[in-house]
Formats: sequence, structure tokens, C-alpha cells
Amino acid sequence: MNLEVTNILAVVLTAFIPVVVGVLWYSRLLFGKKWRQYEGITPEMEQHMKKQSMLKKTIVAYITYFFIAYALAILVNFMVVAALIPAIVLAVVVWLGFMIPAAVSDYLWSPHRKSWSLYHIHVGFFLVSTILMSVSLALWM
Repeated sequence: MNLEVTNILAVVLTAFIPVVVGVLWYSRLLFGKKWRQYEGITPEMEQHMKKQSMLKKTIVAYITYFFIAYALAILVNFMVVAALIPAIVLAVVVWLGFMIPAAVSDYLWSPHRKSWSLYHIHVGFFLVSTILMSVSLALWM
């Protein structure tokens, strides 16, 4: 069984994909307005959020995406995924098998449970990000 990752540069760069997708996904261009509404974010709260360190949050998020990219790279190598459709299938299986159950559990046990629509925005972000990451790694590695 080969669990090594031979192209760490591919993993490092692929981990930036969810950062870019997140900037777009949660912007006013896509789902930002609805996300703010479902989260109950007021204009005052938004101003306060802008004053907080976005760099620190982005770095922490990038580190978590690096772990996802690294795990996907192991799966891509192990399963010898080197084409578009198998990469998409792999991403959807990972999303359905790991991300959706974790997100549902988190949602159900949250004392501040919000709308299911907010949940759909979040899991949609992870679906798109995971597909793009898997395709990137499959075609690059």
C-alpha cells in the first residue's frame, strides 16, 4: 500500500482552492447576502468583523484545507486517480461519506442551530471546493 505524497507542491497549492472559493462563495456575488441573513449578521456586526484579524482566520482555515488536500492526495495516489470523472467521483464520495455526516452532526448538536438553508450554503461550499481540489490533484499528480 502506497500512502506517500510525492508532489507536496501540488498539495500546498491545492489547499489554496477553498480559500479562493470561500472568498467568492461567501461574497455578495454568490451567497454572502443570504449567509449574513441566516447567521443574523447585522451591519454593525459586519463592521466589527472587518476590524478583526482576517489574516489569522485565513491562515487557520488554510491549514485545515491543507489537511484535506493532503488526505485527498493520498487517496488520489492510492487509487491511481488521474482523470476528471474519477476525480469528481472521489470528491463526491469523500464529501458524502465524511463531510456531510460531520456537518449534520455539528448542526444537530449546535446550541445555536440556524436554518437548514445556512447548512446547505456551507456544505455546498465544501462540495465545490472538494471537487476542485480532487480534480486539481488528480490532473497534477
